[in-house]
Amino acid sequence: MKPAPFTLHRATSIAHAVGLLGRFAEADEEAKVIAGGQSLTALMNLRLARPDHLVDMTGVAELHRIVDDAHGVRIGAMVTQAEALADPAVTLEVPLLSAALAHIGHTHIRNRGTVGGSIAHADPAAELPVVALALDAELVVVGPGGRRSISASEFFEGPFMTALGPADLLVDVVVGEMQPAEGGAQIEWGFEELARRDGDFAMVLAATIVWRDAAGTITDARVALGGVGSTPLRSSGAEQRLIGSSGVPEDLAAAAAAAAADTSPTDDVHASAEYRRDMVEVLVDRALRGARLHYVEPHEAHPSLPTVSPGSGTVVVNGEIRSVEGVPHRRLLADWLRDDQDLTGTHLGCEHGVCGACTVLLDGRPVRSCLMFAAQAEGHDVTTIEALGTPTDLHPVQEAFRRCHGLQCGFCTPGMVLTAVDLLRRIPDPTEAQIREDLSGNICRCTGYVKIIEAVRHAAELVHDS
Repeated sequence: MKPAPFTLHRATSIAHAVGLLGRFAEADEEAKVIAGGQSLTALMNLRLARPDHLVDMTGVAELHRIVDDAHGVRIGAMVTQAEALADPAVTLEVPLLSAALAHIGHTHIRNRGTVGGSIAHADPAAELPVVALALDAELVVVGPGGRRSISASEFFEGPFMTALGPADLLVDVVVGEMQPAEGGAQIEWGFEELARRDGDFAMVLAATIVWRDAAGTITDARVALGGVGSTPLRSSGAEQRLIGSSGVPEDLAAAAAAAAADTSPTDDVHASAEYRRDMVEVLVDRALRGARLHYVEPHEAHPSLPTVSPGSGTVVVNGEIRSVEGVPHRRLLADWLRDDQDLTGTHLGCEHGVCGACTVLLDGRPVRSCLMFAAQAEGHDVTTIEALGTPTDLHPVQEAFRRCHGLQCGFCTPGMVLTAVDLLRRIPDPTEAQIREDLSGNICRCTGYVKIIEAVRHAAELVHDS
């Protein structure tokens, strides 16, 4: 399926976006803010969401910044999850957030998905709403009445429902630095989640923070849970059980049991309520027992996507300037490349961001072209598999796939190759674990992963020797 017709509006400032949202609300027309679009576009492709208008915030430069100041780490709503994951301020000051970011989807999704977009989407099983709750984040909102702050505990009102009004815009997420409390000795944190596959939506997840004094007694604690209610939730029972305890294994197990008792999950096609409640106990216990004092390692940074102001009407595709003027707003980038530009190496599979067959490079970074509208590519640089090499002069990654038999039916191959090109640019000599992590966002229908991994390792040798 394809999205229903809508009108795309490219906001140039916060005030412009708020004005657009207010105008549509007064006209009783449904409008959605599109940030990264990794959830919203998938819903629109399935026609589960049919807004009349989309307000694209990509061109608002002030929403793309991360600032570390006296109030904590201030993350602009349009900062991508990949950018936040690679930012030293986030890694050093808020390692719990970094740990959660690494669990979101795959590299392709994090390259487009945004911190603010995920929180505003308010999926009760998503990582960032749970961590925002655990960190007691402050969510800065701008609306017709001006600027205001909403605590994370008051922001989430139901599944995919928040305290945002129809003309409100989330602009900043402020998280306090994870430091020992006054007079405290240390702070410990943990993050655990259960998903059916790497990168899938979590079935249950838990984020924990505990503060200890010099004697080792827990003076404060936060236990936040996801996937077990209509919103992310804090477990007061677990927190009360931890505070004042010495945090020995028996105390942690009791707190985990209290967390499970605080939940009232429901049955669904993925798991029974009883199973989810049992997993709360398991994951909270793991998060507390495996609590970390050290910082997480930052991921290798991708170049930041440029903040592009609308108006050029063009996109650079494989080095050539192409026009997107007059392209229907609902036309996906994948469809535009295949049908309008005759670049059929970009394959279409699931059309909701799971399989990776439609992977292209946007300004050098792999993204799902089925989760992006062609009009949003305006001003950007798109690279498809056709640009890498020719039949007589293959790109090293293509040559490695040929030599190592890294392709069978070939359907996943363009996405695999482009993902590998990006990986080797960032990490010239990746480990097998790093290769597997990056390729986990691309599904091979022929179960050919062993040969594909061998191909990427061989490609690293070819690139090094060239």
